[in-house]
Amino acid sequence: MAAPVANNLLDRVDLTQLIIDHVSVDRIVETVDLDAVIARVDVAPIVDKAVHDVDLPEIVRSSSNSLASDTVHRLRLQSASADDIVDRIAARVTRRRPVDSAVATQPRSP
Repeated sequence: MAAPVANNLLDRVDLTQLIIDHVSVDRIVETVDLDAVIARVDVAPIVDKAVHDVDLPEIVRSSSNSLASDTVHRLRLQSASADDIVDRIAARVTRRRPVDSAVATQPRSP
């Protein structure tokens, strides 16, 4: 007799709303051992999906190429600067006038 009455009562009561109104989710969550929950999670498939979805290998390749290109550009600038310094030192040692790079690159007239 109690089962049909209980079922009838449960059919009329919105249990979800009852829980929302009367249960403190924060108090329940405070009792959860999050380390134990995380230990049960298989992280590898999550990481694989994330790497696949964002195409991480392409991001790494692109970043590496950009970094390499930037490094080569900086090395070229430093090399040119070093060449200028060596040229000025050589000009001082040999007591010749420094060569203007714009004039030096123009072909000589016959």
